[in-house]
Amino acid sequence: MRNSKSKPRPSSLVALAVLAVGVGACSPAVDERSEPAVSEPHAAPPRELSAERRAVEALLPLKQGLMTALTTALEEGGPEQALAACRLAAPAVTQDASSPEVRVGRTSHRLRNPDNAAELWMEPALADWVAGDTAGSHAVELPGGRLGYLEPIYLQAMCLQCHGSDLGSGVRERLAELYPEDRATGFAEGDFRGMFWVVVPIDPGSGKASEVVSEEPS
Repeated sequence: MRNSKSKPRPSSLVALAVLAVGVGACSPAVDERSEPAVSEPHAAPPRELSAERRAVEALLPLKQGLMTALTTALEEGGPEQALAACRLAAPAVTQDASSPEVRVGRTSHRLRNPDNAAELWMEPALADWVAGDTAGSHAVELPGGRLGYLEPIYLQAMCLQCHGSDLGSGVRERLAELYPEDRATGFAEGDFRGMFWVVVPIDPGSGKASEVVSEEPS
């Protein structure tokens, strides 16, 4: 097994705009008649994204879809409606963000939905973050030419309405109804909440990510 960590970084990518500055108007003029013709260099073929980079990008639709569903439900009906909406929306968003070659999802050491239990290859990273690891991500080489990639989730203030210690009576009743085995309360802002995960082929087009669902890392 090969497990690599990265330094802490934001959970979303920041695009950097690069401006190309042209030659100033005061540059000396060039007599094209006396200069030999110079052919333009051939553009280098685009480099294929690394497996880890593709994993990072594969998580973006999941993160954005979950955040949209959550904020919309909170605005329309408060935390009680957010609980119901997330229960229905989260599986659909996760399925939409996945493909035959790419699987994405979430897991935690304190689950709300038991269907999100960690797979074997995720458990070491999960234990590290629970113990206070500050790595921004973990990458694990999996059998079958796959890469498993994980990012930590830290609790934001808005999440305390459904995951904090001081829950409203309506939220407690809704949790008991929807998630009778819930273990995902009692958190504080900034606490480690769980992980986003993704499985991608190391070489694009080499097979299906589902081939390593239940296998241990090599």
